[in-house]
Amino acid sequence: MHILWIKTELLHPVDKGGKIRTYNMLRELKRNHHVTYLTLDDGCADPSARDDAFQYCHELVCVPHTPSEKFTAGFYLELARNLFSRLPYAIRKYQSGELQKKIRELASDGKIDLVVCDFLAPA
Repeated sequence: MHILWIKTELLHPVDKGGKIRTYNMLRELKRNHHVTYLTLDDGCADPSARDDAFQYCHELVCVPHTPSEKFTAGFYLELARNLFSRLPYAIRKYQSGELQKKIRELASDGKIDLVVCDFLAPA
């Protein structure tokens, strides 16, 4: 199978429960399936995180995405704008037109057999 796995961050360092779970599932899936890992990239991950991604996927696709840092003016502006959104802020802050475009692009050729949205935000 060709699996498109969508998550909001690179996995390395594998230092939290969700990352540990995802990392181990993907490593096992990669043994028998082609895994494309699609993620938002805020530019904060260590450069080695991209190289390390090939431990759990065959293909890495990063979409630039820069949410505002907490407690900054931009963060409070996002919170204020979110008052008019039907989505919770924890979901809306990960919305990305570029990510949606990339999903459509990757899935348009009919070669993707399964799409996994890891956690609620990518869904």
